[in-house]
Amino acid sequence: MTLELPLYVTIPRKKSKGKRISLNLNEYRNMKYFTLNIAKKLYRDIVWDAFIIANRQGVTLNPPFRLTYTIYAPNKRRFDVSNVASVADKWACDALVELGLMDDDDYLHVPVVVYQFGGVDKGNPRCELTIEELSHD
Repeated sequence: MTLELPLYVTIPRKKSKGKRISLNLNEYRNMKYFTLNIAKKLYRDIVWDAFIIANRQGVTLNPPFRLTYTIYAPNKRRFDVSNVASVADKWACDALVELGLMDDDDYLHVPVVVYQFGGVDKGNPRCELTIEELSHD
């Protein structure tokens, strides 16, 4: 199953345009707790919507899982894949657990996590999260 997730969330504002929060470890580290909490809740809702779209057949997820995060950048500007994928991983796993789609995101449930660069997609920059069940051997 593959979920298509954004590289940013926008926090709505009453009197001005929304504040865009990029999924980037540098921005995450410097974000105020209140803003971080709002952004994380918005991302949780996006993960839920992406899960509903990806899971039209009603598949049940059974651990252990391999999670692969593929980052498609908006331009050719260089960046550290792990800076983006680590925040996407943290927020997506927390969302999957909070929504009851995964029991836990510890190493027993998610022993393999892969971050990779997928290329440049100016029209649809994104993070694709692929969830694969590992064999139960």
